[in-house]
Amino acid sequence: MQRKQNPEHTIMHIWDIIITCIPVLWIPFVWYTRELRKKSTDISNQNPPHPTRWPMVSIVVAACNEEKTIQEGLNSLLSIDYPNLEIIVVNDRSTDNTKNIIEQFTDKRLKKVHIDTLPSGWLGKVHALHKGIQHTTGEWVLFTDADIHFSNASVQKTIAVCLEKNLDHLTLLPRMYSDSIWAQSCISITLCFIAISQKPWHVSNPEREEAIGAGAFNLVRKEAFLKTNGFEWLKMEVADDIGLGLMMKQSGGKSHFYTAYEDIRVEWYPSLSSAVRGLEKNAYSQIARFSLLRGLLFSGAAAILGLVPLISIFGSYSPWPTIACVIFAVYTAHQIYPISKISKITLSLSFVIGNLLLCYIGLRSTILGTLRGGVIWRGTVYPNAELKKGMRVLF
Repeated sequence: MQRKQNPEHTIMHIWDIIITCIPVLWIPFVWYTRELRKKSTDISNQNPPHPTRWPMVSIVVAACNEEKTIQEGLNSLLSIDYPNLEIIVVNDRSTDNTKNIIEQFTDKRLKKVHIDTLPSGWLGKVHALHKGIQHTTGEWVLFTDADIHFSNASVQKTIAVCLEKNLDHLTLLPRMYSDSIWAQSCISITLCFIAISQKPWHVSNPEREEAIGAGAFNLVRKEAFLKTNGFEWLKMEVADDIGLGLMMKQSGGKSHFYTAYEDIRVEWYPSLSSAVRGLEKNAYSQIARFSLLRGLLFSGAAAILGLVPLISIFGSYSPWPTIACVIFAVYTAHQIYPISKISKITLSLSFVIGNLLLCYIGLRSTILGTLRGGVIWRGTVYPNAELKKGMRVLF
């Protein structure tokens, strides 16, 4: 007589099979963050010869409601040790005290551009960069953000590297940190997704299609930039920094990527709430691609990565899936550690829960973007249809 199987045992057996497969989802995180750490070189390790002539460098800074960061940011730029430098700061329709703070600066190297209106069919930041480059006189143009802190020697080092390697485009990945452990965990996992999708260590290979850019540091040879389609091609691209790298590479420019953990730093998001708001446009436009279904699938995957290891502690016959997930999370956090200021142990412990936060961000941005029919960025609403039509970067 056949023995009747206990339904509870069957359910637990199926559950064990499910959670046993979960660690497999961590493999891309482990592999690509390892590749990022292994194949990325920090700019501080480069020792290029000084050129006989330092070319003029124009730094373009777009600022919209940056009253909390603009003064320190401009002071950092003006402290850069470079003999031939101009800074174009573009005040993009700020409604706070940004304009008044900018006007207090009297350094002759600083050019001030004020934008009062945004033309139809443009994202605010892309339009600000477009206006900024029109005021440049340099042979090289560095696009950066208003809250970035530079070491004194950073521009000299990068220009010397570009001249030595005959580059047309150089991207530096800064140290990105937050005083909030939860915001930092979101940042770190976001960087993992960028590593998986963009593979920045391949950008210098002209036979590969990968391209990279960073809002903190996108340096271009102006002559090469003028051979591209310009910012008009990117006017509705949310990922304008990566879009710039893509545009340079597609036009035949020679690109390269370094980390710059010692020379450039930025407090990307000071709190969890600011990270949730800041990543809203990125999650819906770049990951969900304005699709409700895609956004829900992404959020579900993030939830599985975060929830199952925790649930399996209480409902599994075997502890190894949980142990495997924790080991993978610790290893991945160890690879990401140089980008942050948070200790490896603390970052490791928060990494699994960071996926739950990313699930919330993805779910929230997808629902809000769908209900609103658009994305809100810096106080301006951009319709989904226009953003989707203007997409150039696919993650």
